[in-house]
Amino acid sequence: MAKSKDSGSLAGLLGSVYFDVQAFDQLIRDHGVLLTHFKAIPCPVGRISPDDTTRRPHQDHMGCDGGLILKSAGICRGLFTGNQTSYNSTDPGLYESSGVTVTVPRFYEGTETPMRVVPFDRFYLAEQDISVTHWQLSQYYGDRPTDPLKFPIESVEELIDSRGIQYREGIDFKVLEGRIQWGPNNPGTDPNTGNGRVYSVRYLYKPYFIVDTNSHEVRVATQPDPITGGIISVLMPQMLAVRRENVFRDRDNDPQSINPDPAREKLGPVKPTFGPR
Repeated sequence: MAKSKDSGSLAGLLGSVYFDVQAFDQLIRDHGVLLTHFKAIPCPVGRISPDDTTRRPHQDHMGCDGGLILKSAGICRGLFTGNQTSYNSTDPGLYESSGVTVTVPRFYEGTETPMRVVPFDRFYLAEQDISVTHWQLSQYYGDRPTDPLKFPIESVEELIDSRGIQYREGIDFKVLEGRIQWGPNNPGTDPNTGNGRVYSVRYLYKPYFIVDTNSHEVRVATQPDPITGGIISVLMPQMLAVRRENVFRDRDNDPQSINPDPAREKLGPVKPTFGPR
């Protein structure tokens, strides 16, 4: 907060105390976490109507994730507050999902470019050395160039197929744009089912947050104009409700999709806890 020095101006008549927007921005820069903002837009590929559900699965392709195209917009600082967690049951037990409130400044780091954030935008931790570990069961897709997993892969620690054969990154497969691209030595097809063999994989990925709601998109404060001495309205930093990526990973097959068998990975039922995957 700051005080108006001109008590005879319109600012002085309306009150001597006002929000210091620059100080608010500086607070976020001093204590916020460095983030990379990715703008989201619904992917139009394969759609036959604008009324299709925004995240409905369609033909899997590079550059599209969960029915959204994501583009890097810039680096910013985010001030995290109000962390809360919830737990959901899965086959092995429980997984933790995190919901937090993030306040972002008016401009991208080191620029005068305004930040514009909408639901389903993403924020990745910008530090290159921050990653988390995840494991899952997946399946070999022999008729597709890459195997999609639940999260974009940084590197693979372990990969073993249903026959107990181990595979090594850089020798048997490589990571291409967050997916597994197999070489000649791969799990292949199970002759009993005609489907690609199942494999277990443990890998690293960069954690990210997805914007759930924009709690304060139009956040306005009054400021004295240093030139005219009058009162002007300025936009304040936005407050966002965001969630960790694991609560947005539902990519089950949609029977109403124009492509009823998308390459995007399909998860099995969550309840009952022990059931077919």
